[in-house]
Amino acid sequence: MSEMSFEQMLEESFKTIRNGEVVEGTVIDVKPDEIFLNIGYKSDGIITRNEYTNEPNVDLTTVVKVGDKMEAKVVKLNDGEGQVILSYKRLQAEKGSKRLEEAFENQEVLKAKVTQVLAGGVCVSVDETRVFIPASLVSDTYEKDLNKFKDQEIEFIISPLDSKKKKLVRIPLAGFPERPPKTTRIELKVAFTDEGTMTMSIRDKGFGELFPSSGAVVKQEVNL
Repeated sequence: MSEMSFEQMLEESFKTIRNGEVVEGTVIDVKPDEIFLNIGYKSDGIITRNEYTNEPNVDLTTVVKVGDKMEAKVVKLNDGEGQVILSYKRLQAEKGSKRLEEAFENQEVLKAKVTQVLAGGVCVSVDETRVFIPASLVSDTYEKDLNKFKDQEIEFIISPLDSKKKKLVRIPLAGFPERPPKTTRIELKVAFTDEGTMTMSIRDKGFGELFPSSGAVVKQEVNL
């Protein structure tokens, strides 16, 4: 057996990771908009503010410190600068969805902070999973101004969805360039304007250098 070089031995000492895998790491540096993790890989992991939380202006130095242990999901193995892109938010959202399923099955009363006030209700966040609460269910009494609930914690239970109301929505991507199959990525944003109306925004993200983003955006309102 031939002897391995130092570089080969060093390479062998690092673990192998894949996109979508959950990894644990130690925080080695924190900036207001980025967290750097040692994940035992040949490259450090990085969590941007957008991949940490849905709150747009949070200063990450106030919520995480050097030495903290964190779990995150691998989004991309190389960001072009040799770093591994990680997401704390996506992992928490998956856990949040399971948490909501358990709460629904057990009819458990949940408590969460109101993160957004809409015309027809409010949104709360449960482990980075958004939950819409219609205005009629926010309080036992009629509330004309829902802004009083912003940043306040409220209690609620998860109601069952009416399976008969499930619907398939087809949205024509008008303005999107024609490309070969599987060569278009999109950015999808969903919001509720009231308890019966959902708005969707779809933005063309392109696909690498061969199929750059056109910047086209399609917006659609859906009645639930």
